[in-house]
Amino acid sequence: MTRHFQPYMGRSVSTGCFSILQKEFYTIKMDIEGGEYNALLGAAQTIRMQQPALAISVYHEFNDFFQIPGLIRDYGVEYKYFLRHYAWNSSETILYAI
Repeated sequence: MTRHFQPYMGRSVSTGCFSILQKEFYTIKMDIEGGEYNALLGAAQTIRMQQPALAISVYHEFNDFFQIPGLIRDYGVEYKYFLRHYAWNSSETILYAI
């Protein structure tokens, strides 16, 4: 399934499902300006089956800090979680699931 979004500066973005790529993922990194939660929903099957390491930005939306770890946990993968903050202000906070 392909979806079309208008997320940033009026540019349209087409997305597809991770599972149709038929590739093996070792790491998934996301810093997509607030779209991380929805992207993780689309990557659910890949995360469950392949259990890649994750590096996900959790600072774009206030609720992401709480919702994203819960969403990943609900996928039933046994990850260890780490949080790293890379800036002096409220930006650049990354959740690692390894």
